[in-house]
Amino acid sequence: MRRDELPDDGDESTPEGTLESAPEGTLRLRTVWISDLHLGTSGCQAKALLHFLRHVECETLFLVGDIIDGWQLRRQWYWPQSHNDVVQKLLRKARKGTRVIFIPELKVKRAVSDVGGFETAVAREARSRGVHGVVCGHIHHAEMRQIDGILYCNDGDWVESLTALVEHADGRLEILDWSEHELRPNRITAGLPEPVPGSFRTRRGSDLTRKV
Repeated sequence: MRRDELPDDGDESTPEGTLESAPEGTLRLRTVWISDLHLGTSGCQAKALLHFLRHVECETLFLVGDIIDGWQLRRQWYWPQSHNDVVQKLLRKARKGTRVIFIPELKVKRAVSDVGGFETAVAREARSRGVHGVVCGHIHHAEMRQIDGILYCNDGDWVESLTALVEHADGRLEILDWSEHELRPNRITAGLPEPVPGSFRTRRGSDLTRKV
């Protein structure tokens, strides 16, 4: 892994432990979930991910599922500078005050043969644990919908969909589509109509507590 010094992107003057300053137009959010970066593979969209990380600031950042693809790295080493830059950017965010949490991939107790079965199984598991919703990755398809009264959210991936699940300061949940690599991303709600303000709200640390 190369240890080249990253170019200064304007945040080194910020004291450690405080949220770093960001360029004008930055999205400021309470929580962000991103999954399946697959660093260490040629399919990882590292440049787009760096663009996202530079223009989104949050209090808490969840990294879900296959962040570094160790299985593929064992087969064939692939680690360009852009992948190193992503890791360094994540570490820098943590130093500057963002709470970065890694959620490894978890297996549903019973194997399911299709996506619909997986979604139903995790919704059932969420209900059995007494929570209001579940955040998933792994499937590489961003979605946000109700399943039998449980809010099911999938934050997509950074190989195919380039999406993230985000929570605004008012508790509103939304899926961001960064596939155009623009400063102002397209906002989608996984096939649902544009959300009425407050239609998907969370309470800090209470509603969505299980990530699969």
